[in-house]
Amino acid sequence: MRLLVSYSQWMIPVSESALGEILREGSASRLLFSKDAAGTTRFFIFSDDEAYKRFSESSGDPLKQHFLTTKGTWVFRLPIDEIDFVAIDATSPHEIAYGKELFPRLKQMANAIEVEEALLELRTSDTPGKGLIPLVRDYQGYNIAILKTGEASQLGLAPDDKGRVLLAVFTHDDGFDAYSAESKRLRPESEVMQMNLPGASLFDQITKIKIDGVVFNCCGPARPVAFAQQFAQVIINA
Repeated sequence: MRLLVSYSQWMIPVSESALGEILREGSASRLLFSKDAAGTTRFFIFSDDEAYKRFSESSGDPLKQHFLTTKGTWVFRLPIDEIDFVAIDATSPHEIAYGKELFPRLKQMANAIEVEEALLELRTSDTPGKGLIPLVRDYQGYNIAILKTGEASQLGLAPDDKGRVLLAVFTHDDGFDAYSAESKRLRPESEVMQMNLPGASLFDQITKIKIDGVVFNCCGPARPVAFAQQFAQVIINA
C-alpha cells in the first residue's frame, strides 16, 4: 500500500472537458468511472501506457483516452466514497482492486506520506514551502512508543551511536510496527505500546521533556528524519 501511494506517475482517465479544466485551472473536479450491469462502480487507474493499452485491447474496442498523470498522494485522497472499487491496472497479471472499506486506509497512508515528504523538505531545503509547517503541525496521525517493563514505563527512543536522547516518533502504523519489532528483538522483556498524538499535542510535549531531539520513523520504512528539540517550538510558533 505504501509503494502504491508513493508512486508519482499514476494515469487517471479523464474526459476531454475535464482535461480542458485541468489545463485552464490546474484542478480536476470530474473523474471518469465505470458502472457495470449489476450497478458496481469502479474507478480505474493505470501505472503506465502499457497497462492502459492492455486494458483497452481486452475490451475488444481500443479507445483513445485523455489522462491526468499525477502522484498517489493526490489520487488516494480523492472524494471517491460513493465508488465501490479502485481498480489498479485492470486485466493485467498484477491487477489490484481495493474495495471501499479500504479507502480510509489508503487515504491515511496518503496523508502520512505527504507529511513525511514535508518533514524531509523542512530538514533538507534552505527554502521550504510555506505550507509545510502547518501541514506538519496539524497532522493527526503521529504515534510514539511506550516501553513497559514490569511496573516501569518509559518513552521509546530512537537508537543513536552518540548517546543522545532522541524521541522516536512515527507517522504511520508501519513505522511503529518496524520499531516495535526491533525493540522486541533487543528488549524481549519489554512490552511496546502505541500512543497516538495529534501534531499540536505532540510538539507541545516535545518542548517540555528532557530530550536532545526527535527522529521520525527511525526504523523505516519511510526515510528517517531527525530534528533538534527546538524544531518543536518552531512548529508551535508558526
